[in-house]
Amino acid sequence: PKSMSGVLVLLALVVTRALVTSERQPAKVDVGRVALVTTASRRRAVGEYGEQKASYMYAVSVDNKARYCAALGWDFVVGGEAEETAGRSARWNKVAWLRRVVDEYDWIVWMDLDAVFVMSENLLGRLDLSFDGHFTPDSGDTSRVNTGFFALRGKSDWTRDFLTKVWDHNDSGQGMSDQNSINHVL
Repeated sequence: PKSMSGVLVLLALVVTRALVTSERQPAKVDVGRVALVTTASRRRAVGEYGEQKASYMYAVSVDNKARYCAALGWDFVVGGEAEETAGRSARWNKVAWLRRVVDEYDWIVWMDLDAVFVMSENLLGRLDLSFDGHFTPDSGDTSRVNTGFFALRGKSDWTRDFLTKVWDHNDSGQGMSDQNSINHVL
């Protein structure tokens, strides 16, 4: 809703300012080359909110993520429309961009455009890096994962195979939900 977008933007501005002005900088964890990846789609599609989300969150979200990455020495990748997603929902830009960068980084962190960092600590320092993938349970169904935020080991056979299987599953051929395909493959 339009009124809610103003609240979200204001909250994100406050959080970004607090993150940037905090005297405590995130601790660097030596995990090699890391990229934070997000996408912003302006594609019009029935039942999707990508265009609306991009219009009210883009500037605040990108600024928040860019500052976090700069503090940690991470690369920041903001993907746009990936031509290979033609015939699929805009949500598939996520998988397309992850497939593009998987061999360039030691770790890839995915974060939806409408999510922002609220803590300055290095999130990779909280993970067991012996695993190739880290996902969070879906709040509505803990037997599934939510794909708004996750981390994958780059340059990994497991990750390449995982992303290929997700892409090939294509939401059982429907092309709507990358999250359904990720959950199917997991």
